[in-house]
Amino acid sequence: MLGELEVIRATAVMRLSAPTAAPVGHDELLDVEAASERLGCSRDFLYRHHHKFPFTRRMGRKLVFSSLGIDSYIKTRRS
Repeated sequence: MLGELEVIRATAVMRLSAPTAAPVGHDELLDVEAASERLGCSRDFLYRHHHKFPFTRRMGRKLVFSSLGIDSYIKTRRS
């Protein structure tokens, strides 16, 4: 049992000490107009359905969209 715990501890230490992957690109916050162009939908659609998209953030009354989040969403929708 102590041997198994040592293996688990060693695995955890290796995972924690491994370098993390750097972000692929620079993330920008896009306004509704730019996001609608990238997604190929209307601004009204984005305003009505913004809560369904995981890459949407609200900054006060303004909606902004993560450019990396949009890219990831488009890639998953293609598959």
